[in-house]
Amino acid sequence: MNPITIKKLSLSCALAAFAVLAFGSAAAGARLTTAFVRGLEAALLFGGLSWSLVSWLLPKRLDPVTPPPSRKGGDVDETA
Repeated sequence: MNPITIKKLSLSCALAAFAVLAFGSAAAGARLTTAFVRGLEAALLFGGLSWSLVSWLLPKRLDPVTPPPSRKGGDVDETA
């Protein structure tokens, strides 16, 4: 998993947390500014948590898999 995928995953988690908390607070009767601030706090908390957790669990560098060298004509009988 490359760093761009990790950032996309964290951003989607942050946006989901913001949407749930901000709209849930507004629907429960909180003022819009309070709901917005709660949503920002949730986005920072859960986005940062998911980013740090995924970055910590995945290895820093993955070695690319190289295929074994092909032997062109290696199986052909050359006695003819």
